[in-house]
Amino acid sequence: MPKAKNKSAGKPKSSSTKPGQTAKSKILSQPTASKKLSRFSIKKSAPVKHKSLSPAYKIFIKSLDILRRNWAIFVWILIIYAIVDIVVVHGLSLGTSISSIKSSFKGSFSGVGGKLLSATTVFVYLIGDSTTANGSNTAGSGVFQTILIIVTTLAIIWALRQLYNSVSIRARDAFYKGMYPIIQFFLVLLLIAVELLPFLIGAVIFATVTTGGISSSGLEDFFWGLLFILLATTSLYLICSSLVALYIVTLPEMTPMKAIRSARALVKSRRWLVIRKILFLPLALFIVTGLIMMPFLLGLTVIAGWVFFVLSVIVIAVMNSYMYALYRELIA
Repeated sequence: MPKAKNKSAGKPKSSSTKPGQTAKSKILSQPTASKKLSRFSIKKSAPVKHKSLSPAYKIFIKSLDILRRNWAIFVWILIIYAIVDIVVVHGLSLGTSISSIKSSFKGSFSGVGGKLLSATTVFVYLIGDSTTANGSNTAGSGVFQTILIIVTTLAIIWALRQLYNSVSIRARDAFYKGMYPIIQFFLVLLLIAVELLPFLIGAVIFATVTTGGISSSGLEDFFWGLLFILLATTSLYLICSSLVALYIVTLPEMTPMKAIRSARALVKSRRWLVIRKILFLPLALFIVTGLIMMPFLLGLTVIAGWVFFVLSVIVIAVMNSYMYALYRELIA
């Protein structure tokens, strides 16, 4: 039986061209045609995956633990630093200034709260004095103290690297073998000094405006304070990777630029997290040293200067141990 022919087989296919639309305009109206003609394609780079960092307090405890387990080595390094610092920089008159500073605040505060506030003010003054090297006898002594801190820091970093690698060392080896990257270390320090310029400019502007009578209202004070915070945050953002580069540049065959690039790669996509962990260190040191110093500032002023000096020497080891532990966390 013959099959019925399909009625539509012989009919031509209807064109979908609308009235008034030519074949050329129909081709141009197709949405997929122009998309395939693009020569360039934008590819999103995959986010860098890093191992999660330990909490700051755990890093701090770890840094104290390695100092405790190898206390003899670090005590000898700090003793050498302290002796040279006393002989060349400060001398033996460490307690006289504290008595005079405290007596100047005697009439300004009263009661138990006033005594605590006075002691806290003296403690903050001592921190600023030691940080700016104003306690040294001459400008040359301040420069020598800076060089002494750099040398001691390099010795501590070298000792920490060997101890983390379970290498048996002696304190003198840290000074003999740890000084080779002093030029590279100094160049990275110069970069940090440049990156601190926004903070210094903001501090000078804010101090000039507030103390010079330029600002006439609270709103203007708020504006200049906000400007100072923005400039300080800029410096903090910049020096975050440079601080890590200080510990990378002490590696053998390492150049400053290579260390800086490596440090930026380590903090990439987690810079603010690293900044928070760096800021934890001065806060923890301020609280701990303040609690230790408070009884001496309140009653034992005679030896308060010596106690503060010993704490400032210990802080050098604690700071470097914490930063090196943070560096180890970043490369893990």
